[in-house]
Amino acid sequence: MKMKNSGFNEKSSALIGFIAVFIVCITFNFGQSSKIYSQDKNAEVFENQESGEEILQREQFIYMRRAGGPGKTIPPGAYQRALYQKSLLPEDRNIQGSPTATISWQSVNPIGLFYLRTSNNYISGRTNSIAFHPSDPNIIYIAAAQGGVWKTTDGGLNWTALTDNLSTLACGDIVVNPSNPDILYLGTGELNYSGDSQYGDGIFKSTDAGLSWHQVATVSAGSRFSQLAIDPSNTDIVYAAGNLGVYKTTNGGTNWISTSSGSNANCVFIDPVNTQVIFITTGGTGSGVIKRSTDGGASWTLLSHGLPGSAGRTQLAMSKSNHNVLYASIAKTNGQLEGLYRTTNGGDNWTLQNSTTNYLGSQGWYDNAVVVHPTNPDYVIVGGLDIYASTDGGVTLNIKSHWATTSPSLFSHADIHTLRYNGSVLYCGSDGGVYKSPDNADSWSDLNQTLSTLQYQSADYDVTDLSKIYGGTQDNNKESSTDGGLNWVQRTTGDGGDTIVDPVN
Repeated sequence: MKMKNSGFNEKSSALIGFIAVFIVCITFNFGQSSKIYSQDKNAEVFENQESGEEILQREQFIYMRRAGGPGKTIPPGAYQRALYQKSLLPEDRNIQGSPTATISWQSVNPIGLFYLRTSNNYISGRTNSIAFHPSDPNIIYIAAAQGGVWKTTDGGLNWTALTDNLSTLACGDIVVNPSNPDILYLGTGELNYSGDSQYGDGIFKSTDAGLSWHQVATVSAGSRFSQLAIDPSNTDIVYAAGNLGVYKTTNGGTNWISTSSGSNANCVFIDPVNTQVIFITTGGTGSGVIKRSTDGGASWTLLSHGLPGSAGRTQLAMSKSNHNVLYASIAKTNGQLEGLYRTTNGGDNWTLQNSTTNYLGSQGWYDNAVVVHPTNPDYVIVGGLDIYASTDGGVTLNIKSHWATTSPSLFSHADIHTLRYNGSVLYCGSDGGVYKSPDNADSWSDLNQTLSTLQYQSADYDVTDLSKIYGGTQDNNKESSTDGGLNWVQRTTGDGGDTIVDPVN
């Protein structure tokens, strides 16, 4: 079960305003929920145990407590100022007479979790975005829900964290400038509508391939982003879809303006043939619609011919080999599949391809992804709980991954948030990290062994043996380590929740 944050509400402030900078290894999830998996993958139970008002009240209480008490608010930029103030302080090891000068810190979760169910996979945390270097297939970036941006230069064997000192680790999307791959844009905060989808701090830019970052848009442009898109004909033009709708810059991020598109924009695509044509979806999880602009976002037209009268979260994919072919994966407001739709004339008319293969389960408001094969516009791949593929334009969908399997080649973690092709290789970002398929989803392998992006909900240790540590994580169950945190084992899937070790036994 994934708990929907139906009381989704935005704040004008950035992140927490504590002057002390945390060395955080464990994050307690105030928006805890649990996903109940049965052995039958189709029998997932969805229950919303809190009302929207209750969720909002809980969120407001957290904000109030972080601000210092009733009536106080967190000023914008507080966390960034705290980071700057921290940078001015001398390091503890350099302070003469400090009783803690010789103490050093290290991660007790430096790598992914070894997955005992398949005995051949590693798992990391929820991954919302995967971006590729335009000419080097071994350089890949990922943006994690609460783990920041990571980079690999060897195709995923080794990963390096790039954003540990940013004002937020909550990430929605990262994109690479196709003409200058040293330039990256990061939209922070995630627009996945769950109780543990955290707010971010606007948009950041790097001009040195992720070594350093600077903020180019505050939360006035959005605090939860779903997708960024760079105009291939003029890379100073960038569109950012998020909770406040679609924003646009024409000068590489210096200034951003609202396109007045509507709120909670789940995706944005630029027509590569005519970059004045933009496709978006707005309306979040309850009133999803598809819109098109033919003037670079200055005005929008609602697309409706052939589409359902009401819809929930809607995700788009555009064919690289035929820009007039787009697919729309549309959820109902209850999260189940409304239908997979297709247009072959650039959005003028849409046709229902499939409404019976419910790859979304009841979680289409949370996990909903679609991508088109780079050379075959009839080959479409969709993801919700698992991954399905079609060679006939979505009419027939066949399952290609199994979250509960014990077979490593068929395993790709449940809850799909992004599907991307890099050349002929398909990549997937899910609640369990990053996976790739060289054969259009027929077989899978993970890239998680050296990733550490897990969302820990709790942890405890054995007082009689300090090398034994236990934890619970978002959608990655219970973990245990017997060597002080160097290696971890995960036994099965589902949310982990609280973990407590009996101090006597």
